[in-house]
Amino acid sequence: TTYGTATITATSTAFLADGKTHATATCTVNVTERIVPVTGITITSPTQTTVNRGDSLQMTASLTPADTTQTGYTWSITKGGTAAKIDASSGLLTVNKDSTASSGTQIEVTVTSTSNAAIKASRTFTVNVPITGISITPSISSLLKGETQTFTANIIPADTDAADKTIIWSISEGGYATLGATSGSSVTVTGVKAGDVTVTAKAGGVSGNMAFAVKEIPITSVTLDTNSATLEAGKTQTLTATVLPADTTDSKALSWNSSDSSVATVDGNGTVKAVAPGTAVITVSSTVNQAMKDTCTVTVPSHYTALSCTPDSLEMNIGYQKTITAAPTPQTITGSDQIVFESEDPAIAT
Repeated sequence: TTYGTATITATSTAFLADGKTHATATCTVNVTERIVPVTGITITSPTQTTVNRGDSLQMTASLTPADTTQTGYTWSITKGGTAAKIDASSGLLTVNKDSTASSGTQIEVTVTSTSNAAIKASRTFTVNVPITGISITPSISSLLKGETQTFTANIIPADTDAADKTIIWSISEGGYATLGATSGSSVTVTGVKAGDVTVTAKAGGVSGNMAFAVKEIPITSVTLDTNSATLEAGKTQTLTATVLPADTTDSKALSWNSSDSSVATVDGNGTVKAVAPGTAVITVSSTVNQAMKDTCTVTVPSHYTALSCTPDSLEMNIGYQKTITAAPTPQTITGSDQIVFESEDPAIAT
């Protein structure tokens, strides 16, 4: 029942002539292990013939005959040993993660019987270098409304042998930013309105993301260089509007209008033209936020258009005085007109 040496003794049940002892005989038995030699070895798994850079494979083997008593075997790499390593006992194959395991490298794994080195089996794996990641550069945390940023996608590793390296771009919903294209190594993104944005680049089933916020700098004021002006009819003056802050992300487009275009008109450049006497308010406002505005009151002065003298003729003796009255039309004006009396011949009358 176990290995070792045992002595078998045969004894007669009858006494010998002396009446005291029995006849005996012995046999020494040596029990040794039954050896069933190994005749073959086969790698049973994995059945694949390719392996990815950085991956691990668990190797297994089976022996022939199934009841062999010579069950020992070891694993080794017999080709491409700089690209991988294997645990001699467990058969765990690990391919290097770096460029030493380049695309197309052949790794031959061999299992050898420890009882008979001539009994062995091998399997060869070809290294593939799939896409493992995508990085997007540059890395930003924010983008201003209206600002455009170019992003570049970098496939990792650079020496991948993936058949399809086409990069497809997408952007998160919400309309906070727009993509300039949906494929290619680089793409432009333009901020539209304040909000959180994620830009994604995808290739070979692997994707990389860039998250950032679109920020706005709103207009805080629109001011004119003057808030009042006096213009004679037919004359022009250009008003200058300043939008603050200077780095606003809002459109700086302005809208101009006159409260009374029969008195004064204004064009899109802020040039005011006086038309007729009266008062008009010129308003400039932001086209994106009409609450941001300023005004200029334009006065077109009125003037005398006619004069009549009373009397319009006099008969006088030397040394006498009489008053001549000048009546203007219209009687009330906004201009600074004055009536001045002047003699064409002071030697006769003053």
